[in-house]
Amino acid sequence: VPGIEEMVGLFINSVPIRVSFVPAVPCADALARLQRDFQACNDHGHLALTEIQRQSRVPAGTPLFESLLVFENLPIDAKAQADGMQASLEVELLANQRQTQYKLTLIATLDRRLKIRFGYRGEHFADRTISRLAAHLTAVLSALPAMVRDETVPQLRTHDERAQLAAWCSPARAYAQDAIIHGRFERIAERMPDATALILGDVRTTYGELERRANRVAHALIARGAGRDHAVALRTQRGVEFVVGLLGTLKAGAAYLPVDPDYPQQRVERMIADNRVGILLTTRDIGEAMRIDALARLDLDDTGSFALYPEHRPQVDVRIDDLAFVMHTSGSTGVPKGVRLPHRTIVNLMDSLSARHPELSTPEPSLQFAAIGFDMSLYEVAGALFHGGALVLLDDEHRLDARRLLDVMARERIARAYIPTALLGHVAQIAIEST
Repeated sequence: VPGIEEMVGLFINSVPIRVSFVPAVPCADALARLQRDFQACNDHGHLALTEIQRQSRVPAGTPLFESLLVFENLPIDAKAQADGMQASLEVELLANQRQTQYKLTLIATLDRRLKIRFGYRGEHFADRTISRLAAHLTAVLSALPAMVRDETVPQLRTHDERAQLAAWCSPARAYAQDAIIHGRFERIAERMPDATALILGDVRTTYGELERRANRVAHALIARGAGRDHAVALRTQRGVEFVVGLLGTLKAGAAYLPVDPDYPQQRVERMIADNRVGILLTTRDIGEAMRIDALARLDLDDTGSFALYPEHRPQVDVRIDDLAFVMHTSGSTGVPKGVRLPHRTIVNLMDSLSARHPELSTPEPSLQFAAIGFDMSLYEVAGALFHGGALVLLDDEHRLDARRLLDVMARERIARAYIPTALLGHVAQIAIEST
């Protein structure tokens, strides 16, 4: 800048630099490239940050950077310099205070030793986080000569931190290696076939009855080509047919795709197409309203049709990593996305919860409240049928009416219920008013 020698002011500008490290590039080469990039930035030091933001690809309103590194190499011992000049002006006190508008600022000063000061905003970083960051930076700087010379990787964590991570990563118990969802139910059905498995109003279904109905559905699905890695659409209300269809699909070796009856037709068609579904399990009233010609339809409430199939278990080799169910996101951020999950996920989840909370593995009545398209619905089914408890089913009239819901919970002595937070406060208030 012409005439800068005669200007008074602080000519410092913060210029952002893009930093990236490629694992294949040696440390010395990476640092040399970083130094070259930093020096090249000086050619643009006259530009204001607003102008740099405008010319960059960073969207407006998004900060170019949120952390700042300052390397001070200016003479700051002004008193010693003044004494050396024998000037009449003396500096009696040298002090400064710094505040940062950035989330994190590092100020490095090189005198007889390298000093680094951390400035940070308390609303973004806890003190212990900065202390840990300082310790990690110290470890990197201490190991830097060896990193450049031998291409070694520094150990950032302390011995105690490494021990804690090892403890966290080590499973406290052996996970199931060959268990499957319907296998856990079948084990209970063999041991206690006359125990109540499902309750819907005044209708009771035993484990033995549920086992036989699910087996017939499985045989019917197998006859229509269902099997491993195939998804079967299950579109029913929350009722006995939902559980029968779920278990029957798994027994056939296929995965079930829950399709809520309230889903719009366009969403249903997309789910069916994305998962290449060829078979639909439903009920007569819902099936009549669903017109997809490419699907083979089986009405779960048409017991006469299923009576043609045997009630013994089909001989299907189902393994723990086979596909068990496909859940879809709500689609609130765009197109609903399907998540394909194996038997292992729910089996290990239930085993882990039972180990940590033994009360969850007792054969107590449980409520089935969640919509069938929500993964909590399978958790509710497994939570009851894995342990010999009764699963209490609800129609919409009882599910969405707090007083009726409480009546059902009291009558059936519900021990476990998972109620959404939005409804829980209202249910609790009604319960308090009723006492």
